[in-house]
Amino acid sequence: MELYLLDSNFQTLGIIDDYMSLIWRRKYKTVGDFELHCNPLATALLVSSKYVYRADCLETGMIEQLNAVDDRVTVKGRFLEAILEDKVIWPAKSYTSKTQEYIARDLVSSLTGIPLGATAGLGMATNAQITGNKLMEYVYELLATQELSPRIVYNYERDALEFTVWKGKDRRQSQSVNSWAIFSRNWDNLKESSYSYSCKDYRNYAYVAGAGEGNDRTVVAVDMRAAPESRKRELWVDARDLQQGELSNDQYAALLRQRGVEKLAEYPVVEKFDATISTDSALEYMTDYDLGDLCTTNNTDYGISLDARIIEIEEAYENGHLTIKAQFGEGYLSVTDYIRRRFK
Repeated sequence: MELYLLDSNFQTLGIIDDYMSLIWRRKYKTVGDFELHCNPLATALLVSSKYVYRADCLETGMIEQLNAVDDRVTVKGRFLEAILEDKVIWPAKSYTSKTQEYIARDLVSSLTGIPLGATAGLGMATNAQITGNKLMEYVYELLATQELSPRIVYNYERDALEFTVWKGKDRRQSQSVNSWAIFSRNWDNLKESSYSYSCKDYRNYAYVAGAGEGNDRTVVAVDMRAAPESRKRELWVDARDLQQGELSNDQYAALLRQRGVEKLAEYPVVEKFDATISTDSALEYMTDYDLGDLCTTNNTDYGISLDARIIEIEEAYENGHLTIKAQFGEGYLSVTDYIRRRFK
């Protein structure tokens, strides 16, 4: 597989295809990343390069680190969505009855100037008031409440960037619109698999406290419990940064509820199915299943069946051999994400 190395203006500097290994981690709920290991003869070319482009996928890597040691040079970086990390949301932005897709597109367009692709009509009408948030974090968190994801694509032929909001396909066994993607050892498409479940940090009920002091604060309750569920697992959300201004009481309450929904989304039940997928199976990668797709997974050894979205795919290329690892469902937080959730 050829890798195009581009400069800061996306002009091609060279092409390499004799690298030692490439790890390409595609992620749905946060920005993906990559790691490339090459012969030291490629060092001069890599030092001059800013981007790694692949013609066979939608992601383009941004080179952020380079280390040359003995007989190997290693470059690491994240995908183009990391551009959004350069911006904070300022001046303040306010939205009333706008979809999550609309809000994300408007923020990205106004703050970065990246051209927008076609709208997909995704999300539900909501209210939002944002001041000082990191753009990348906010966009991912906002879209995650509707199981959506942001994407920045570089079009090599047109030499242009494009921002869109997207959602993976539903390929569960229970639907009839798209072809099924069922992963099971019985279907000869899994090599290894593991299952994890935890509800230790799960929260389903939020008290969102807005403007005011003491007993005069405006507080709304957000109940996300499933119908038969009786255990209330509460969360206090300090949202004093959201001001009522000229909003009606109902509009302000809706604004606070949206903040509660966003915060509760950070405390899900952790249920995930990690698997190494056979590249020789009947299911073809990027055709029959892809990042973001809702799939059915079965582990007959444990007697577990799980319908879950693919939130991460790791492609590993080494000595001409491709290994695909996928994570289905919610995963555990990294230490960085845990600290950010607790103290932001």
